[in-house]
Order: sequence, then C-alpha cells, then structure tokens
Amino acid sequence: MQVMYQRCAGIDVHLRFLVVCLIIIEVGQRRKEIRTFRNETADLLALRAWLLQEGCTHVGMESMGIYWRSVYGRLEGFFELVVANAAHIKAVPGRKVRHEVA
Repeated sequence: MQVMYQRCAGIDVHLRFLVVCLIIIEVGQRRKEIRTFRNETADLLALRAWLLQEGCTHVGMESMGIYWRSVYGRLEGFFELVVANAAHIKAVPGRKVRHEVA
C-alpha cells in the first residue's frame, strides 16, 4: 500500500463526542493513537492543539447529519479537511470499532 499522507487523522463525529484516530508514519514505522473528545468548544480546541502538536496535515471526518459542522469550524484553516457521508463509508470494506463516552 502506498502512503499518501505521513501525518493524518480520521474523526468519527457523533452528537456528543468524537473518536479521533491519529496515524503518523516515520522511518517506515506506523504509530497510531486513538483519543475521545467531547463535542464542546474546549475539547475541540484541545483536539486542534493535539493535532497541531503532532504535525497532522490532513483530517477526514465521518458524520451523519450536521454534527460535523462545529468540528469543521474549529479545524478549518489549520488542516486539509474532508467530510465523508457515513452511509458511503459503511460500504468501504474494513472494521469499524465502536467507542462509548461515559
């Protein structure tokens, strides 16, 4: 598989929380970190700071409805952003892990 982006993140956007997977490829090694954030301004700013600190350049979001808008607004101008329709993503082969926030 060809690496297209060295530092990128994927975000699964829900009404009250986000599950973020950051992938960094350095020296041929892949590092993956998954974090959960609340869909509130303070957490969105913390998410942005974390991604900037890690040198992330591209962010893809999967969302149904309008939940992605607040996330997009806080990340716009800092990263290359892509919003994907959740119904289309479900057709992509692979495993989706569900996360819950207490």
